[in-house]
Amino acid sequence: MPRVAKPKIDIPKDVFFRYTVNGRVLAKVVDGKLLCGHRVITNTQAGMDSWHEFGSVAEASKSLGVPMPKYFGCPIINEDNPRIDWSTFRGGYYIPKS
Repeated sequence: MPRVAKPKIDIPKDVFFRYTVNGRVLAKVVDGKLLCGHRVITNTQAGMDSWHEFGSVAEASKSLGVPMPKYFGCPIINEDNPRIDWSTFRGGYYIPKS
């Protein structure tokens, strides 16, 4: 029987993870704005079910009936937008106010 490597950390059993490939996006509407991503992690099945997969950001915008975001992607890292310390990050998402 082959040996299997054991994970070094315990992965919580109540985490749902979904990702897309080939340029597809996961999208939903939050506060009237389009929220998109290639990877989504939630702690409930209902939270995961609120995300829908689309071929592109433009297709998601058209299907969900919200305008295309003026800017999308990561902000430039500077004094106003510091680098995220992933060792202390505890989840959530960022929606710009613009």
